[in-house]
Amino acid sequence: MSRQVSQKRVLLVASDINSGFGLSQAIKEATPYQVIFAINVLQALKILAAVQPHLVLVDEQLQGIDGASFIDHIHSLLPKQGIPVVLLTKNCSMACDQDFLVHHLQHLLEHTLAIPPLKG
Repeated sequence: MSRQVSQKRVLLVASDINSGFGLSQAIKEATPYQVIFAINVLQALKILAAVQPHLVLVDEQLQGIDGASFIDHIHSLLPKQGIPVVLLTKNCSMACDQDFLVHHLQHLLEHTLAIPPLKG
């Protein structure tokens, strides 16, 4: 396994600790990626300021703000960084088939990171 692959980071933002932890563990077990789990928006913003993840997963049901609005905020903070941000909806968030979700997240990371980020 290459060093570059093992250093890919996924930021998971979810207010539900149990389901967020479950998804975080599923990603860690099925992929070589590092998962950083934030349980609220403030914690996620601190992580984004300190570490640039390769992928951000945002649960649509966050405490105090909906996930789509938070994604808009992320895009305003990190314009043109080329970081994929995925909204996990109620139908396919923590309750969906985690193997299916992890497989597609891994595919996204492998193929998106091969494309250089936008400059400008």
